[in-house]
Amino acid sequence: MTAEKIDVHPTRLELLRLKRRKALAEGIADILQKDLETLIIALIEHAQRVHAIRTSLKESLNAAYSLFVESE
Repeated sequence: MTAEKIDVHPTRLELLRLKRRKALAEGIADILQKDLETLIIALIEHAQRVHAIRTSLKESLNAAYSLFVESE
């Protein structure tokens, strides 16, 4: 990540603005981190379902091929 340089004036009001801005940025970062974790969990669950379906499909195709070979 790159940090942008901002123009900061050495006043109390500016300090309060920066504190609010920092708190907002940290809150947004927390929300994004939670969203990332949720998406990673969903991806892992999806990958597990795909693996199970692929295994089932492979077994079905092997059985069908065996029957096809026997019928010839």
